[in-house]
Amino acid sequence: MYNTGKQVSLKVVLEKVLRDFEGVITEIQWADAVEWAAEAINLMGLYPSYVEKVSKEIVIENYRGELPCDISFIKMVRDFNTGSTLIRSFDQFHLSNHYRCDDEQVSDCDSCHSIPTYITNNNYIFTSYKEGSIEIAYKGIATDEDNVPMIPDDTKYIRAVAGYIAERIGSKLYYQDKLTEGKLQRIERDRDWAFGSAKMQLSIPDIDTMESMKNRMLRLIPNINMHNNAFKLSSQPSKQINHNSF
Repeated sequence: MYNTGKQVSLKVVLEKVLRDFEGVITEIQWADAVEWAAEAINLMGLYPSYVEKVSKEIVIENYRGELPCDISFIKMVRDFNTGSTLIRSFDQFHLSNHYRCDDEQVSDCDSCHSIPTYITNNNYIFTSYKEGSIEIAYKGIATDEDNVPMIPDDTKYIRAVAGYIAERIGSKLYYQDKLTEGKLQRIERDRDWAFGSAKMQLSIPDIDTMESMKNRMLRLIPNINMHNNAFKLSSQPSKQINHNSF
């Protein structure tokens, strides 16, 4: 269980790699280690691995706005001024209906939607309204002051990232005939076990999270429109008032 949100520098992980694989791994290329750490985070894809972020105001011009550069996945999108939420569109011709090149005319479909919609494509977000501004709640990889990825401060997770970096270095040494196949297989096995252990550790909800989940599910009258207020009150218990007939 990991619920503190604390992060440690990638430098801690690299020190562990050099310490645990002393005599096998003697040096680490910094640029390679940064890329491999990001790979490990995304391969495990665990929700607590990322930090919560809310974008600054994103201006929409001609149905299009630029996504934040550090975005990993989008949680929700809402209008910056009104706070009304947008939903992802399943319109297969969304780009054709709402956006083309600047010199092309598109049909005005703003009035066709009771709820504004969006899609994402090629580092841009495309909305169903032409002008305005939005903000995005999203998950991103934490970085330190040197823009180096940070790792959840959990022993099993640190071990998993260290194991992945060690496996990547071991593979390079193996192809250079500097590491035996048996040693590489041992490193790969340890990485696989560490990945499984970390995924289990970070997937188990804590007591407060389970209470919130319980409050969302146990409702006599389901609230099917929680998305409208960004699930702000979804973790609150429902209150059922019974009126006596006498």
